[in-house]
Amino acid sequence: RLEYTAISDSVNTAKRIQENSAKNQILISRVAYERVKNEVAAKPHAEMPLKGKTQPLEVYEVLGLK
Repeated sequence: RLEYTAISDSVNTAKRIQENSAKNQILISRVAYERVKNEVAAKPHAEMPLKGKTQPLEVYEVLGLK
């Protein structure tokens, strides 16, 4: 049996974005969007203030695959 914990700023940021998403809504950070923008259709979402961040985070809503 394996057990592990993922700890990092990226993990915390993803968790906080996920906590602010609606049911059946996929939100991703700008950094994540830049990595997948050729594979997914997405639209800008309202900037999101997150705990532990000094500036609001630019967030995108994933609409589907291209």
